[in-house]
Amino acid sequence: MLKIYGVPISVHTRKVILAVIEKGIPYRNEPVIPFNPPAGWDELSPTGKIPVIVSDDLTLRDSSVICAYLEKTQSNPPLYPTAPKAFAEALWLEEYADGTLFRDVVHGLIFQRLIRPKILNQVTDDSVVSKILETAMPKVFSYLERNVTDGFLVGERFGIAFITESYTTAMGLYSSALAAHLTWTLPFGLLIMFAIFNRFDRRYEEAARDLGATPWQSFAHVVLPIIGPSVVGIGLFGFTLSWDEVARSSQAIGDLNTLPLELQGLTTTVTNPQIYALGTVTTGVSFVVIFLALGLIQLLRRRQARRGSDAGQGLV
Repeated sequence: MLKIYGVPISVHTRKVILAVIEKGIPYRNEPVIPFNPPAGWDELSPTGKIPVIVSDDLTLRDSSVICAYLEKTQSNPPLYPTAPKAFAEALWLEEYADGTLFRDVVHGLIFQRLIRPKILNQVTDDSVVSKILETAMPKVFSYLERNVTDGFLVGERFGIAFITESYTTAMGLYSSALAAHLTWTLPFGLLIMFAIFNRFDRRYEEAARDLGATPWQSFAHVVLPIIGPSVVGIGLFGFTLSWDEVARSSQAIGDLNTLPLELQGLTTTVTNPQIYALGTVTTGVSFVVIFLALGLIQLLRRRQARRGSDAGQGLV
């Protein structure tokens, strides 16, 4: 099976992965971070860069070389146009993306927004990011937009030019990050609910059914009020676990940052006043939530006291 060495967060690694998927070639990704490579990495990649592919006795480096090899070994579906002019244009755009686009835009943004705060634990240089967004990015994308014809950069189908220019990570806040945090927090909630229902007296529910309540009414008016505080507690416990889970967030959220990740990036040897400001805000929000919860409890108690109780008034 084809092995692809490199982390999918790398645009060059994703380029090779998408080319392999498009051609239907089975593969296995071996994550390699250039900043912390495994032993023997110098032999696989003399330049220290990713990606690298290994297939049987063949080892190839550089994403453009790898894609050209894949095109020669399996021509269908084609990634490169067959017409000489279109083929040359595709090669040029691939070189432009691997060189100018990556050097002037992609590398700087990924390094400042992802690698520095999440891997190196350093503060993002916002001046560098602003310069890229205001100067380099408009220039590069203006050139690319001028070359778009009928929705494609080269030709009339999906190919290497589209892969090189457009492929981004599928990881995001409401996809991979949400799934990672749910798989982390749900087992804790499930264990707590087991303990709650283990001591739950089913006679309350049976009494409600005997008095004519439907299954929904017995759940809404009997079961839920009894287990309600525990459900709220589980929700708060799960939120706390998710909030503090920096490791899973950094691996599954893609190019976004949560507040704990931002705080981790700001935590360096240099004192940053933003840390104290964010700490004050989160503490203030916590107290607001606490007082709102206490106020809601008092409101519900007063409402119940006004209505009175019919406990013990039934006929025997």
